[in-house]
Amino acid sequence: MTFQVQGCLTRRHPRNTAELPGLDPAAAGALDTAAVLAHRDRMAAHWNDDGQVAWLKTAGIDLQRGHGRLDGPRRVAVTTPDGGTVRLLARHAVAVCTGSGAALPDLPGLAGLRPWTSREATSAPQPCRDLQGQRPLSH
Repeated sequence: MTFQVQGCLTRRHPRNTAELPGLDPAAAGALDTAAVLAHRDRMAAHWNDDGQVAWLKTAGIDLQRGHGRLDGPRRVAVTTPDGGTVRLLARHAVAVCTGSGAALPDLPGLAGLRPWTSREATSAPQPCRDLQGQRPLSH
């Protein structure tokens, strides 16, 4: 089998603040920011999907990275990062799983502002004024 994987696997979410590093002191007014960010990075596997890729291999699933498009009944064409094309044929059906990438409008000057998407906001190495609502989300 061959599947395109994008996104993340669901992980167990803590049910109370006692299970979230850094949040216990928050109830008393202090927040251990470093502990909260370290916990986030552990839960996101430090933004590395090698563990999920290894699991796919053990399950007999081939990973194809790139941009896929439907190419006929049960067929998908994947444009790979190096510009090649891999054509896939499904035995039964094709599941369309789009993942979650931000789409920015094509506005003059926007790219130069380096606007934050949810990826930049959720992977910030430290809190900044942007995340505290003190200025527009750009850096």
